[in-house]
Amino acid sequence: MKLKGNKGFECECTAVKSIPGQMKGLMFGSRKNLLFEFKNSGKHSIHSFFVFFRFDAVYLDENMEVVEIYKKVKPFTFNVSNKKDANYLLELADSEKIPEAGEKLCLDGKSTKQENIRLG
Repeated sequence: MKLKGNKGFECECTAVKSIPGQMKGLMFGSRKNLLFEFKNSGKHSIHSFFVFFRFDAVYLDENMEVVEIYKKVKPFTFNVSNKKDANYLLELADSEKIPEAGEKLCLDGKSTKQENIRLG
């Protein structure tokens, strides 16, 4: 699927909805961009154990607006956690550009209203 931002960001990514998929994330994997959808808005911690490259972690609210960015998370980092509530997490392992704070993202051309952006 394709994500586009209102400030020029664009990337291809894979949707991850399942708990096992979210637990695995980028571990032992290839460099790909992942978009996680969480069942509830809130704080969502991640780690980078067994991720052998740096990646960017971008937290998004219910309207797919960027609320927090963690740039270049190092391999084997114990904890990365958002401080502002988030409904989505974008892990960018294969992107030359990252979205800006406050940028609204659009999924496959759909509007950013919550009911229109449920992942597959």
